[in-house]
Amino acid sequence: MACGDDVILGKPAPDVFLLAASRLGVSPEACVVLEDAVAGIDAAKNAAMGSVGVCSTGRTRAELAHADIVIDCFSELSPDLLAGLPGAVA
Repeated sequence: MACGDDVILGKPAPDVFLLAASRLGVSPEACVVLEDAVAGIDAAKNAAMGSVGVCSTGRTRAELAHADIVIDCFSELSPDLLAGLPGAVA
């Protein structure tokens, strides 16, 4: 996939997410990013990807509120929850 060492600009620049999408052979609009940091949510938005803010690392819902969806833990994820996101596969 891709990591921060693969790009020049780090988050909130969208570069790492755009590189990952490119390597997967999909458009950015077909992607959903799960992130636990404000800069990561910003990077997802800058890449035109759907975003899920994950509060599991001590981040608050308020800090991640600009994500498309905010969850407290991964067990909350479901196809129904993700269905309305940009990038979600129907």
